Amino acid sequence: MFREGTTGRHRHAIGVALRTPWGRYDSEPPAVIVEPATEARLVVRVDNRSASDEHLELTVEGMPVGWAEVFPRTVEVPAGEQREADVSVHVPRIAEIKAAEWPLRVVAFARGRRVGSAPARVRVAPHAVVSLRLLPDTLRGRRRAFADVRVRNDGDAAAEVDLTAAIGAAAGEPASPDAAGASAGPLGCSISPPRVHVGPGEEIAAELEVRGPRRWLKRGEPVPVRVATHGASAEATFHQRASLAGWALLVPMVAAAIAGYLVARPNEVAVPKVTGLPVSEARERLREAGLKPRQAPLPAESASPVTGVVRQDPPAGAEIDDGGDVTISYYRGEGAGTVTPKATLSSVAPADAAQEPVAYAYANRVLVLFPGEAETPVGGTVGELSGDPAWDPRTGHLAYVRRASAEADAEVVVVDPRAPGTPRPLTAGGGSYVSPAFAPDGGRFAVISEQEPGAGGALCVVVPPATAPRCHPDETFDYYRPAWSADGLYTLRRKTGTSGQDELVRVGADLVPVGRPLAQGDLRALAVARDGRIAVINAGRIEVHAPAGELLAAQSVAGNACDLAWSGNELIASRGACGSTEEIVQLDPADLDAKPVKLFDGAEPAVAG
Repeated sequence: MFREGTTGRHRHAIGVALRTPWGRYDSEPPAVIVEPATEARLVVRVDNRSASDEHLELTVEGMPVGWAEVFPRTVEVPAGEQREADVSVHVPRIAEIKAAEWPLRVVAFARGRRVGSAPARVRVAPHAVVSLRLLPDTLRGRRRAFADVRVRNDGDAAAEVDLTAAIGAAAGEPASPDAAGASAGPLGCSISPPRVHVGPGEEIAAELEVRGPRRWLKRGEPVPVRVATHGASAEATFHQRASLAGWALLVPMVAAAIAGYLVARPNEVAVPKVTGLPVSEARERLREAGLKPRQAPLPAESASPVTGVVRQDPPAGAEIDDGGDVTISYYRGEGAGTVTPKATLSSVAPADAAQEPVAYAYANRVLVLFPGEAETPVGGTVGELSGDPAWDPRTGHLAYVRRASAEADAEVVVVDPRAPGTPRPLTAGGGSYVSPAFAPDGGRFAVISEQEPGAGGALCVVVPPATAPRCHPDETFDYYRPAWSADGLYTLRRKTGTSGQDELVRVGADLVPVGRPLAQGDLRALAVARDGRIAVINAGRIEVHAPAGELLAAQSVAGNACDLAWSGNELIASRGACGSTEEIVQLDPADLDAKPVKLFDGAEPAVAG
């Protein structure tokens, strides 16, 4: 509870406290994450501890105007009683807002004097802010015209942008009633590619093609063209030229000559030479020749690759159909429409490693990254803590841990990462369960029945479709971070009630440890490869052990690793300020001191496979 001052009257005190709809009133300010263009909710309680009834005015401070409000704004609180009101937070979707924290505070006034307040933390979730431009915005051509669709993301999260195009009446304006001179076919348009991935601060170029019926003598009326995506649009105008000049009707000889030329005109066009030109200039030259440029970016061969177009297909001088395609190749990093993508697991994994989906935690959400695709959130909402992702190898579904607050009991739930929907609980029967780890056949999974958040607990196993865990109570040790291999279950443990040395042990079918500890130290995380190698984090450094415990490799310098997972023969690890700001990197387990490759920001990586 947060209490500030009094109204000045004898034996008078007003208490103000805030909580999330799922939380409790306690000494810590509540924290909520708000998605742009959505609304989050808090509950405020006012407590009249004075000897007389109070008429209180409630207001919200610390947020921009219009972002937060309290309802009702006035409350009558009898002496010795409490009342509650709702606080709604709404963040607009504008480019200037990035992921940031705002110090919201609800203040109570009595007779114009500030008598109490309570704080909360409001964080704007990372989001994309997409805008569109058409260059040029005036298109001219006899049968077709082309324009660049510039898709820009001014937000701080990547976006998959689906583009649609419409022309004429479909673009929101009436179609021109004048169809004279059109031989056949309606107006049409298309975008290539229809979907683009745009990272934060990036701009991507797609291509708009507008087509019209042949008009012999009379040009068409200007027609609107509109390109749109969710929340953004851009417009242009298509001016269709006539195939023949208008004065041809007045000069029969000229008309006959033109008609003769059209009959004799070849249907093919010579491809101009564009190699060595900048990509933008090459595209323009091909369009002027009536041809359609197709881009083919190549991986850069060195730190300073050759710039401009390095190859064209068909070659210069070849004759192809009017409007045909010409492929221009260039090295990434140069030319319009090329953006160097951020590294993902699929782009950095070695050729002999499987391309596997990876799940991870970021900002109290669980996300999945499939090879070649953008990351997709599959778990976590405002007011909910989500993490500990784990893949079910039998179904391909993703399990994770969620809880309503940092002190609430946790449960393990599962979703289909391709169609998340409503999560389905995998644990039931009371208790708090964390750290799910599936056996290689997916027929069972291990969890920890924690005593209190972050303190470890009893080692348990669940055999679906049952949801009640079978646990092994151990008064001597607290267990945490289980992991399976092809021939058994490993786990970390620590003596109950101590902060001493941790142990890596293997357990039997009865969940009782077998043999001596395989590793000891300040152990934080555990992962087992398909070939049985064991990776642990010991005092922030990564170590790799043989199945019997022999040390195979270790980082020689103090590290800042937080969590890890195997991806084929490679290690994926999160590092940084554990529990706060982390990034996920890829390492070579045979050379752990080599420079790691950053993949993306996040924590708690889990690789399918």
